[in-house]
Amino acid sequence: MKLVATLLTTAAIAFSAGACSSKPSAEDCEKAADHVVDLTVAAVTKSTPDAPEEAVAAARKGAEKSRARFVEMCPQVDKGTIDCINGAGTLEDMQKCKPQ
Repeated sequence: MKLVATLLTTAAIAFSAGACSSKPSAEDCEKAADHVVDLTVAAVTKSTPDAPEEAVAAARKGAEKSRARFVEMCPQVDKGTIDCINGAGTLEDMQKCKPQ
């Protein structure tokens, strides 16, 4: 659940200040949302390699619940920030994405 909170915090920072540059497309937002879900699941499996499948499934479920809100707020963020999220290799990398 900490990972979902991290996701929402990062998204809130990006969303709160990203109103200046070009806007991401719906496709960019969908791609970013899927990527964030994948990064969340990857973080769980990396931090606990022997995590039971139920724990991994719970992490995915939590991230999927946040996905809809991410997609809803995404058009308020500048495209550069969404491109950064799409290029992030880890949740830690994603947290470095700042509005441009």
